[in-house]
Amino acid sequence: MAPATGDLTDVQKKIFEKISKNEVSELKTLLAANKVKMDFVDENGMSPLQHACYKGNKEIVQMLLDQGADVNACQHEHAYTALHFAALSGNAELCHLLMSYGARLTATNSVGRTPAQMAAFVGNHSCVATINNFIPKADVDYYIKPQGLQTESMLPPHLADSFHKFIMQVNVHPVRVVMNLQRCPGLLENAAKVQKVLESMRHKVMTRGSETNEIMAFKYHYLSCVVAEVIKFQKRQEAMKAEKTEKISEEGEEKKSDTIEVLIRKFLKCSRTDGTPEYQEAFLRETVREFPYRESTIFRQMVATLAASDPPSAVSVVSAAINGQRAFSDNAQVCVTCGEDKANKKCSKCKTVQYCDRECQRLHWFMHKKACTRLGLTSAPSAKMSDADREQISSAGFSMATNAAVLQFFEAVKKNEIDKVKELLKSKTVEVDVKDPTSHDHSALHVAVMEGFNDLARILVDEFKAPVNVRNGYGKIPLQVATDVNNMNIVKFLLERNSELRDYAEPYLNEPIIDELFEAAVSNNVPKIIELVKERKVDIDSVDKSNHQRTVLHVAATNGYEELVHILVDELHADIQCDDDFGDTAKHMAIDNNHPEIAKFLIEKGYKDRY
Repeated sequence: MAPATGDLTDVQKKIFEKISKNEVSELKTLLAANKVKMDFVDENGMSPLQHACYKGNKEIVQMLLDQGADVNACQHEHAYTALHFAALSGNAELCHLLMSYGARLTATNSVGRTPAQMAAFVGNHSCVATINNFIPKADVDYYIKPQGLQTESMLPPHLADSFHKFIMQVNVHPVRVVMNLQRCPGLLENAAKVQKVLESMRHKVMTRGSETNEIMAFKYHYLSCVVAEVIKFQKRQEAMKAEKTEKISEEGEEKKSDTIEVLIRKFLKCSRTDGTPEYQEAFLRETVREFPYRESTIFRQMVATLAASDPPSAVSVVSAAINGQRAFSDNAQVCVTCGEDKANKKCSKCKTVQYCDRECQRLHWFMHKKACTRLGLTSAPSAKMSDADREQISSAGFSMATNAAVLQFFEAVKKNEIDKVKELLKSKTVEVDVKDPTSHDHSALHVAVMEGFNDLARILVDEFKAPVNVRNGYGKIPLQVATDVNNMNIVKFLLERNSELRDYAEPYLNEPIIDELFEAAVSNNVPKIIELVKERKVDIDSVDKSNHQRTVLHVAATNGYEELVHILVDELHADIQCDDDFGDTAKHMAIDNNHPEIAKFLIEKGYKDRY
C-alpha cells in the first residue's frame, strides 16, 4: 500500500509542490541542495516522475530522470505508469523521452489499456503515433553483430543509424517510405539486407510472449514489402538496361531511368474514372493479405475494414493500424504526394493542391498537370468577380447585360445543363465561340472536353458549329485539353471534325483495327475476336493505349467473361503475365472485380504472382 502524505519529508512535499506549479528553476535549486532518491510516492501512489508526466512538463521530467527516477516504477492505485500519464498529457516529445529511457510500451493499467490506447482514447493522436513507432536503438544494434553461427552481421554497422531513422518514421505513406529509403545513406544500395533484417524483426517482435507487439510486427512487415517492391523495380530497370530496351514514361516524353521515381509514379498514377491510385491500392491490399500472423487482432481488423461494402483507402487503413485511428483529419493540409501532415505549399497555378515541398510537387506534376487548369476552373464560380475580371470583360466590348449572359452560359456549361446551353445559343444570347473571361479564356468546348461532358461537346460542334481549333489562354486547342485529361473518345471525335495537332494525341491513339478488337472485348463478342486474331492477324496481346495499356485479357478478366478468358488463354495463347500501366495483370483485375474463378484459372495456367 502506498504511504500517506504524512510519511513524506518536507523536502519530498516541496518537490511535489514545485512539480504541481511547474516551477522549473525552483525545483532545480531544491534538487541541487538536497540529495533525494526519486522513489517516493504520494497518497495515490504517484511518484514525482508520474506527476511531472501528468503535467506534461518535459524539462522537469528530464531533470528527474537525471536524478535517477525509475521510468517504469509504478505504485499507482490504477497502475498508470509515467508513460500513461505522458500519453494523456498530449506531449509527444515527452513520450519519446521516456521511451528513450526504457519506458515499457506494453505496460497496461488496471483496465488493461496501454499508454498508446489511452492516448487514442482522449484523442492525442501525435502521442499514439510516437509510441507506436518507437523502436529502441538496441533492437537495431542486435543486427550489426554476428549472432550464433553467423560469420557476418545481417546489417553492416555503418548503416545502423540510417536504418534506425528509417524504421522510426511516423508517416507510412508508401511514397514517403520510398523517399526515406533513398534519403537515408546506404539503405538503397543495401536494400536486400534491409529487407531481411525487417523480416527478422517482424518474427522477433511476435515471439516475445507477453511483450508481443502486433502493431510493430505489421510495421516491419509493411516496410519490408515496400523495400521488396523497390528491389523488384531495381531488377526490372537493370534488365531493361541490359537489353537496351527503351521504356517511355507515362507522359510519353522521356526514358525512365530512376528506379525510385518510376515506382513513385506507379504509386501516384490514378484511375481516370474515380481518381483512385490503383497500383498503390492493389499493392497495399496485397501487403495486408500477406501478413503471416493471420490470427492477430490487427490483421483481422484491417481485413474486415478493407472488405466492407464502401471501404476507406488502403493507405488510410494501413496508417490507422500503425499510428492509430484519428478522430479528425484535416485533409486540406496533407501533402497530396506523400501524405505528410501540415503541408503548407500550394500549386501556384490552381491554388487547390497542397504539397510539403518542391520535390513532392515535382513528382506529382505528371498527374496534376492534367487537372490543374480544371481545378482552377471549377474553383472560379465560387469566387467573386474581381475588378480586373470586370475590366477584362469590359475591354472585350461586352455590356454588363451581356456579361451576365456569358457568366450564365458558362455556369450552364460547367454543370452540363445541355438544355440550358442550347436555349442560350438558339436565342443568340451568346455566341458558341465566346470565351470565359474569368477563367483562362476557355471556350465552352474547352470546358466540355475537360470535364468529360462528351454529349455536350458533340452538340456544340455538330449542332452549333463550335470551332474545334480555338485556343484558350494557355494557347491550347480542345484536342490538347482532351488529351491532357485522357478523354480519348472525344479526341477521336475532334479529329473526325478536322481538329489540328493530331501528333499531340498520337501516342494515346489506337489503330482502328485495335479499337475494333477492344470494342469486341468489351461487348464479349467472341466470334469477332477470333476473326480479328486468326483471319486478320491482330496480335492478341495488343494494348489499348487509351486505357492504361491494358490487353483484351485484362478486359475479359475485369468484366468476368469467363468463357472468353478460357478462349484467350487456351486457344489464342494470350500472355497471362502482361501488366498494364499500374503493374496489374489480368489476375489482379479478376480479384479486384470479384471474379475468383478467373483468377484461379490463370494461376492453374502458370501465372506467377508479382509479390
